[in-house]
Amino acid sequence: MFSHLEQNRGVLPLTSKGDIHPAILALGRKYSSGEVTGATARAVAMLMAFKQVVMDYSTPPDKMLSWDLDKRLRPMMQYLIDCRPHSVSMGNAHKVREVLALILLLCKTVNVLTDEPLTKNLCKALRNIIAKSPPSLPEEEAKASIVDKINEFINTRITLAANEIAKNAITKIRDGDVILTYGRSSLVESVLVAAQQAKRGSFRVIIVDSRPEVEGRQLSETLSAEGIPCTYVLLTAISYIMREVTKVFIGASAMMSNGAVLSRVGTAVVAMMARSHNLPIMFCCETYKVRLLMLWLAS
Repeated sequence: MFSHLEQNRGVLPLTSKGDIHPAILALGRKYSSGEVTGATARAVAMLMAFKQVVMDYSTPPDKMLSWDLDKRLRPMMQYLIDCRPHSVSMGNAHKVREVLALILLLCKTVNVLTDEPLTKNLCKALRNIIAKSPPSLPEEEAKASIVDKINEFINTRITLAANEIAKNAITKIRDGDVILTYGRSSLVESVLVAAQQAKRGSFRVIIVDSRPEVEGRQLSETLSAEGIPCTYVLLTAISYIMREVTKVFIGASAMMSNGAVLSRVGTAVVAMMARSHNLPIMFCCETYKVRLLMLWLAS
């Protein structure tokens, strides 16, 4: 629970079950040391590492690629969790990756249209696929398809999604706005930079920060380099600074199906203070961070 704190960084799991790919070992060290932080950065790094695992994989004799690969990936996933527990979005990305591999190999289309938890949906879909599936694809073709799907997921669900969110979010920024944000969200950062580059009028940003990460310092440096006026305060000063604010932009680690948002510790304080001042709050969140999903996954 407290592995993200500075005094515990760099402590790696002493044991692991199964063979761990070098790419996963390297990623685990980066997780543990804090070199890779943020839900999006960690999710992308995880997918890239597993893409390398798939590329280096060879199916043993008398084994089926889909089942043997799945069996080998499980201890690697557990190793990463032991290095640092996953965010909700990473769990979604992992499940989507795992299912894509199976679906591609079994050459079937999955339509999951219920509002049940993702894991339960995928189990039902997989049972139907396995029961009705034709023989699997050749190994090299299957591996290439899996890699393509991972690349497509990163491009469409993360990179392009961030661009579209920024494009829509900047329309909410008006001349003279004072925008408050908490910590550092890569998505909120891209929105503010895009607004400045699109010349959405004169606005300034108040960055509220807290320990132990004090990520807002990096955000302040980035925005200042873009010519955006910034004010940096700690969370304890939010009641004083809130009177100047006109809008609040916050990043999200995950969004639940009931509309609840999960973000860094202290976000609830910021949201409650904004509500007490009748200020609009905008959460920036990609769809892959939604906890309960409706999936259309095709081979």
